[in-house]
Amino acid sequence: MKLLKKSVAVWSCMALFSSVSADTVTTSNGVVLKGKVKKIHNGVMTLDTEFAGEISVKMDKVKSIKTDDPVSIETGDKQRLTGVVNVTEEKVLVNAEHAFSELRNTAVDMLWLPGEFSPDYIAPVKKEWKFTASGDWTKKTGNTDEDTIGVDFTGILADDVETLKLYMRYYWSKTGNVETDDELIGGIDYEKRFGKRSSWYARGEFEKDEFEGIDFRSTLAAGYGYYFYMKEELKLRGRIGGFTRYESYIDNTESSDSYGVDLGLRLDYQHKDQWGWYTDLVASPSIEDIEECRATHESAVVVPVGTTDWYIRLGVRHEYNSAAPGDKDHLDTTYFSRLEINF
Repeated sequence: MKLLKKSVAVWSCMALFSSVSADTVTTSNGVVLKGKVKKIHNGVMTLDTEFAGEISVKMDKVKSIKTDDPVSIETGDKQRLTGVVNVTEEKVLVNAEHAFSELRNTAVDMLWLPGEFSPDYIAPVKKEWKFTASGDWTKKTGNTDEDTIGVDFTGILADDVETLKLYMRYYWSKTGNVETDDELIGGIDYEKRFGKRSSWYARGEFEKDEFEGIDFRSTLAAGYGYYFYMKEELKLRGRIGGFTRYESYIDNTESSDSYGVDLGLRLDYQHKDQWGWYTDLVASPSIEDIEECRATHESAVVVPVGTTDWYIRLGVRHEYNSAAPGDKDHLDTTYFSRLEINF
C-alpha cells in the first residue's frame, strides 16, 4: 500500500487512465482521483485505483468523495447509513434505495463495503477450554518419616466477557504413623463482566477434610466484582458479596449452617511469555458471629520449562479457620513446588 506523496501533475496524468465508471475523490489541492473507495478508518482512506493499485489518502487532505455504488458509512455523530454517498466539507448526502438523507455539521469517520464488517469490528474470541494439571510427591526418611502428596486440576473457559473456572485439589500427608492432612476440595467460579471494569460473580466450593473432621462442607457465594487495574500483563480485582455455608461432621456432631460476607482480592501478573505471579485472597466472616471467619491465601510464581507446555509452580497456601476444633490449629500452611502441564 502506497502513501499519497506524489505531485499534483503526476496524479493528474495517472488519473486519465482510470475507469470512467468509478468513485471520485477530490483532494484539498484540487487533485481528482478515480477508483474504488474500499475503506475509511482512523483518518485514512483506502482507494483502489487502476493506475497504482491500492493507495492511502489522509482524510484531512480530502475535500470531497462521491461514490457510484452504495457503501456503508459511520458519521461523526455515530449514525450508520448505507447508500450512494456524496461527501463535501459542508454536508453528507446518502441516497439509499428507498430514502434520501442530508446530514450537516458532521463528517464520515468510517466507510466500508456493504456485506463486510465495519473497520472497527472485533471478532469475538472463540471460547476454548484450557486445562492445567499438576502434582507433586515427596518422601522423607531418616530422622523423620514423612510422605506428602498434592494434586491440582483446573479447567478454564473464557472470553473477553465471561469466565468459567472449574478446579479440584487434593492434599494428603503423613508424618511417621500420624496423618497430618487429608483434604479434597472441588469448586466452580463464574464471572461475567459488564461495563468497563465491573462484573458479577457466583461461586461454589465443596470440601471433605478428614483431618479437620469435616465430612462435607459447601460454600456458595455471589456478588459484585471490580477491576481496579486491568491490563494484559497486570490485573487487580476485588470482590464483595454474600455467602452461605453448610457443614456436616465425621463424628456425627449436629450439622451447622452459617452465612456472612464474601470478600476477595486477586492479583495476576504475566511477564511477557517468561513467568507469571498471582496472589489470591478470600475471606468469609460470619454475620451471625463476628469472631467466626474462614480465610484462604495462595501466592505462587509460575515459570515455564523452556518452550514446552510444562511449568514449575512454587508457592505457599494458607487456610485459616477461627472456629477450628480445640485440638486443631487455626492456621494451616502448605509450601508447594509442583510440575504442571497446560493443555
